Parts: sequence; C-alpha cells; structure tokens
Amino acid sequence: MSKLLEENITLFINYFREQVQLIEGHCPKTRDGDLHSRILYTAVLDAISRSIFVQQSNRERTVGFIKNFCDWPECERISLPHLYQLVRTKIEPELADLRNFTIGNMSQEEM
Repeated sequence: MSKLLEENITLFINYFREQVQLIEGHCPKTRDGDLHSRILYTAVLDAISRSIFVQQSNRERTVGFIKNFCDWPECERISLPHLYQLVRTKIEPELADLRNFTIGNMSQEEM
C-alpha cells in the first residue's frame, strides 16, 4: 500500500472519530439530546457507508455496512415502533394477527 493511500485512510478514520467525539461532547444526556445524538450518529454512519456502497439506497447502504462491518445480527429487523406505524392503519384481514401482536406489545412497552 502506498504511503499516500495510508495517509488518506488515516485522515478518513480520524475525521470520523473526531465527528463521534464532537457528537458525544455536544449532545446533553437528556431525551432531546439523545434524539439529537442518534440523528447525528445516523448521519455519520450514512457518510461512512456512502464510501463503500455508492449506488445503493440509504437503507441498503446502512444495512449493508452494518452487516459487513459490525457485529449486530438484528440489523435487518424492523423496530416495534416502526412496525406499529406501518400496520396501525392497515385494515387488510391478512395483517390482523401482525397488527394485534404489534399493538399489544406497544401497549405493554408504554406501561
């Protein structure tokens, strides 16, 4: 590997490490701060994944990056709140079991 390439890789890594440190330093440990930090971390993850998965959609890039470079087997799953938003207004009979499961579990989480 050439010295210039090694330097560019080091600069790339250091830039994103600095971004993570800035997020940690600027987002207070409050509900809103937590939301803001998650948004910023998502932006960093998207930027890193764009350098690898150039042609894919945002979701494909993010999931592809996590699948290939992280140890998180649930990366392709959908969260219960997102599933709830998807099925809560659907009236198709074939979604009844999924809708009832989701609504029931959301109710338990809120308690």
